[in-house]
Amino acid sequence: MYTRNRRKARSLHWYMSTKHRLSLVFCVELFLIVLIPGFLESKAVPLPEFVNVTKGPLMASNVLPHAIIEFWFAPEHKELWYEKNDDFDSKIRMLFENTYMEAAAGTLDHWKSTANGALSLVIVLDQFPRNMYRNSPKAFAADAKALNIAQYALEHQFDQQLTIEQRHFLYLPFEHSEDLETQEKSVQLFKATGDADALHWAVLHRDIIARFGRFPHRNQVLDRRSTPEEIEFLKGPNSSF
Repeated sequence: MYTRNRRKARSLHWYMSTKHRLSLVFCVELFLIVLIPGFLESKAVPLPEFVNVTKGPLMASNVLPHAIIEFWFAPEHKELWYEKNDDFDSKIRMLFENTYMEAAAGTLDHWKSTANGALSLVIVLDQFPRNMYRNSPKAFAADAKALNIAQYALEHQFDQQLTIEQRHFLYLPFEHSEDLETQEKSVQLFKATGDADALHWAVLHRDIIARFGRFPHRNQVLDRRSTPEEIEFLKGPNSSF
């Protein structure tokens, strides 16, 4: 009786193990056939080293703050920060859209308890949507939350633990705000970095908000009616970012 039960148990274990292995093999094959080619077709923006392609597109639960920083500050990506590049936008959407969704929902708020975690959250909430959802209201949907994280980081002096280059991105939610007081804080922060070029752009953003109370170049995307003065302003240089 004991032997018969043990044999049945072994048979059941073998069946479940085999079923599990077959399911796993199917998933891996599906990924290899369907998803990897999509990654590899684009040569303009190579995959970051931290991505293990055998695991498929990164889910939010697979992403840690250091992965965000490693990706964003990779030398090959820096030249694309302020450029429109469809390949780069698609890469960010493929790798990190799930992370963005969880961050926007507050699921990843615990990241803000460290300097690198707070920086990563700000990049995910402030920079990634501008790539993933270019020319869409969703590009600005998480701006308020990104600013909240950045303010928390400053309150805890996390910016002092970052490089000057990293601090620029921690401060950008201030520069992206349509509130004049926040813009004044942006100018103050960028001035403290000693980076004249970064300060130049901070001042330009502040001056636009001081003049119009909003960024006119966002009007069309956000379905806001532009004033005649704004329409004339948009014809000139440095009117859109």
